[in-house]
Amino acid sequence: MADPPQQQPPPPSPSQPPAPKRTKKSKKTGDPRDEPGATVHALAHNVMGRSPAVHAFGNINYNKTFIRGIVIEKFDSRKPGARCAQWSLRVKFYPPSHPEGKVYEILRQHCKYGEIPSGANPQQNDIYPSRSLDISDPVIRGSTTYVQNAMGTADNSSTAGGGTGSNTDASDVSGEANVVSATNNNGGGGVANQGNAAAVAATSLSPIPHAPIGVGTPVTETTTNAATDAVPPPPAAAGTAPTAPQQPAAQQQRRRSTASNKHNLQTDPLNVKIRDGTEVPVLSLNPPNKDEGTKWVDANAATVGTGNDGVNKKPVERQWYQLNPFNERVCDKNDQFLDMSRLESFLLMMPPAQLQKMLDLTNANLQKNGRTELTKQELIKFLGVCLLMTRFDMPGRKRDFWGGGATYSKHVPAPDLNSTGMKRHRFEEIWAALQFSFQPELRPEGMSDAEYRWLLVDGFVEIFNKYRAETFHPGGRICIDESILRWYGLGGKFVNKGLPHYVEMERKPENGCEIQNAACVDSGIMIQLKVVKGKEEEERLESKRPDAAVRRSRNHGTNVVLDLTKPWSNTLREVLGDSAFASVMTANEVSDDGNIFTGCIKTATKNFPAEHLEHAVFAQRGDRVALAHVDEDTATVDMIALAWLDRNRRKFITTAHGLEEGNPILRERWRQLGDDPNAQPQQVCIQIPQPLAVERYYEGAGTIDVSNKVRQHELMMDRRLQTNQWDYRVNFGILGIIFTDAWFLYQQTVAEKDECPNEFFSKLADEMIDNTEGVRPSRARVVSPTDMDTDAVSNVVLRQTLRKRKGQGSTNADGSAKAGSGRCGGEGCNKYTSWVCGACTHPTDPNQRQTWYCRPMEGGTCTAWEEHKNCMHSDTLA
Repeated sequence: MADPPQQQPPPPSPSQPPAPKRTKKSKKTGDPRDEPGATVHALAHNVMGRSPAVHAFGNINYNKTFIRGIVIEKFDSRKPGARCAQWSLRVKFYPPSHPEGKVYEILRQHCKYGEIPSGANPQQNDIYPSRSLDISDPVIRGSTTYVQNAMGTADNSSTAGGGTGSNTDASDVSGEANVVSATNNNGGGGVANQGNAAAVAATSLSPIPHAPIGVGTPVTETTTNAATDAVPPPPAAAGTAPTAPQQPAAQQQRRRSTASNKHNLQTDPLNVKIRDGTEVPVLSLNPPNKDEGTKWVDANAATVGTGNDGVNKKPVERQWYQLNPFNERVCDKNDQFLDMSRLESFLLMMPPAQLQKMLDLTNANLQKNGRTELTKQELIKFLGVCLLMTRFDMPGRKRDFWGGGATYSKHVPAPDLNSTGMKRHRFEEIWAALQFSFQPELRPEGMSDAEYRWLLVDGFVEIFNKYRAETFHPGGRICIDESILRWYGLGGKFVNKGLPHYVEMERKPENGCEIQNAACVDSGIMIQLKVVKGKEEEERLESKRPDAAVRRSRNHGTNVVLDLTKPWSNTLREVLGDSAFASVMTANEVSDDGNIFTGCIKTATKNFPAEHLEHAVFAQRGDRVALAHVDEDTATVDMIALAWLDRNRRKFITTAHGLEEGNPILRERWRQLGDDPNAQPQQVCIQIPQPLAVERYYEGAGTIDVSNKVRQHELMMDRRLQTNQWDYRVNFGILGIIFTDAWFLYQQTVAEKDECPNEFFSKLADEMIDNTEGVRPSRARVVSPTDMDTDAVSNVVLRQTLRKRKGQGSTNADGSAKAGSGRCGGEGCNKYTSWVCGACTHPTDPNQRQTWYCRPMEGGTCTAWEEHKNCMHSDTLA
């Protein structure tokens, strides 16, 4: 085989010309930003920092707004040991918080030379894309909230013709300093407005400073015809979903058709009439549709009034009270109940029907197990023993509480609950048979497994809500919030065992069962409960309601608020809700239901002027801006939307208050005053003005949070009363709410109000253990002088039962019936006896419950009768 031909080497490449020699460049000219007195501008968050910039310009525009400044000097800010220079500038900027100017140190690369270009700031220009024209829908996460549909826009500007809501032009830049100035309003606080330093005029409160239309670069609106411009996707086969490339095209077509129907207030202003017949310009339209949008105008003295005159409905102050079985009002204004016991406060808060249901269901289970039935007195004692267990922080099982249990320290003795009169085996019998709500033994046909498991809790919640609606009358304000009952066992939708709906949220300290509830603000007492059962179960329950179609048209938070306040509708009470429930729809529906609403808005911004309020520039804490909604049928203000600056920018909706000024917030803080770095700090008092609506909201918004704190961190029933049954944990959680309500009632009704929750719960447990509910009081009886020397003695005696035996062997030799017998109630005594306690047993009816005890005899070992007499009837024998 021949060898392959060898490859020829490539021809040599032509020689390259030599590289030119480097010549010394000419000296670089100086940067104009370095000259003292030069005018520069920089973004607010680069000057002030992110948090102060968010406070001043909002969480949408803090990184889009420029601030003007004058250069003082240039310096090298390199770190020690660094080789390269890092040039920085010392500049006197004019932020809203310091209209007279403040010196900042900033990197030179963050500064731009010259004045702020016309239309650069979103608050004073028209060139930013308006949300009413844009088709995108981004969500920007701010420091404290998610602002839905948030963009750095300048939509819904005020009219350019001056008057109410007009602003000076901030785009006219002259050679003089462009200062940020704060304007005041009649309601207190102010909003910052950028203007020329030579002519800074105080203007009326305007939510968003805007330049007049026509100044700077105008907005060019392009109307797109979706029917002709949009290219339709190819038709899909019948019964098939559109493919992935077709879905964006279909969404874009819908967005284009929607954008063409949006109304632009800048090019086509709208006006509404107020009560005096004058027309005021619309500053915000949400959604931006002329026929469907909610119209918001500037809230000032002309539209709303100086006080609460302009709001249709006003809150009515009421006195809260709890009705006792005799229809007497138990409250802090009634001196008749100054000496009420802790047990009485618990029995007022505990529904009597629930105690009776627990007694019946538990006795039915005890009968199945062959155990002795409960009495009401023993059931209350059992609950008192459970409450007493929560006072000890010890490891181990519940049986360890009866002596010999482990403790955390050898110097702390283990608790011994034998002194309570309830033995360990009796407690375990009741615990195993305890039931709070009725549940059939077999799941009915057609009922889901989750619905069947929820029956163990639904009865308790239903009785609780009915009892509070009938007997408790809340004050003038009702707080809506949620609570978490701690549970980390089995549960969830993945297994048909345990808690049917397991809730886990990062913002909550515990996981488990969520309960939405309502509470009286003035007393702190819970008045309604609603268990969260999951999406599928909630939809099933909603479909069974007669007004299901109406409820589907409302959002979930609105339905929850209406359900929890239904017993007190048409009473003009003020309902307070946080961001989970607050919205414009909730405010309208609560108003239609006969009450008024105040809430904090975060993400539910439909029909709410969130973007308009977010564009407002604030100079300091306490500044606020407000918009009003005018009912076009009555020409009166029925709703106020406001933004207020504290630690962050907060937005509220209210139908209860106007522009009234509330009491200022006073905070004592340590501050380093003076220029001496070694000076001692001084304590100063900071005053932050706030509107009355904000003050009233924060007075009552934490009512349920306080109750949750007492229940979770003071009572601690869900931590120290261990169980592996989810229904026990949820029901005892509801029982913990009742214990907490009893503490609130006792604190506000009884003269001595200095008891902490821990002390109250300990003493309440003692009173529940020693209770005599259902025990017939002792009476005197007449006996013959041959038996006793006195005519009247207590019936706390051991007598023979009136019950007679039946069946074979039930008669004596003389034909008389033998006395009946029962097992002795003493601890560890299994003997049968025919003797009963005369005080605890019915004197004439032998069919009633008999309290059996062995008769003391010489040489006998049973001491049950003596223990029972000294424990249960010590007061009678004293």
